[in-house]
Amino acid sequence: MAWIAVFRPTPEEVQQVADSSPSSLLALEDTLSGHQRSKLERYGENLFVVLRPELHWAIGYPMALALMAATSVTLYVVFRKKRWL
Repeated sequence: MAWIAVFRPTPEEVQQVADSSPSSLLALEDTLSGHQRSKLERYGENLFVVLRPELHWAIGYPMALALMAATSVTLYVVFRKKRWL
């Protein structure tokens, strides 16, 4: 899993990510588009997530990070209890 946070990426930055990532080029093109809703797409075995809460809510970006952290911790605890880890 990789988390790549970009803020107003330049085409050169997107190209750097494209060179180092197995993601679809269509998914990377989405990072240049500023007018789209949050979404989750599947590309083969990879998931591509677009989160843009900071555009409409002052604390949207920190809340998105907090939600991801809480989800990760919850999954870790559940997996440890079931002895999957």
